[in-house]
Amino acid sequence: MRIRSLITAVLSLYLLATSSQAGMVGDCEQDSDPDRVISGCTAVIGSGQWQGKALAWAYHYRGVAYNALGENRLAIEDFTQALKLDSDNAEVYYARGNAYRIVGVYLRAIEDYGQALQLEPDAPAKTAARNHRGPPEP
Repeated sequence: MRIRSLITAVLSLYLLATSSQAGMVGDCEQDSDPDRVISGCTAVIGSGQWQGKALAWAYHYRGVAYNALGENRLAIEDFTQALKLDSDNAEVYYARGNAYRIVGVYLRAIEDYGQALQLEPDAPAKTAARNHRGPPEP
């Protein structure tokens, strides 16, 4: 009987932890409520359960949420952290370029757009990066 109680307690703790983890990941990944994204991604980042490229996505999503709220400097910080963890992510370079453009740091924006294009030159979404960099050279 005692073993059954112990197994039940351990299983309950496991299910609670798994449910909590799924909740923070779900909050971080949803895109309808930026405040919920920020809260969920902050929990993911603080959990210590992810490292390296596996953690970069949380900084990226939180940065996008900060951008949506007009907190572009915080977005830039998160995009920069994401790129430290995953330096080959064209989407993050593009997002950070947008944030730099919004705050008026145009040369940095152009650099990030250029890096995004270098990493994924044929991606259809990168047309905006080309346009934001300025007119094509003759």
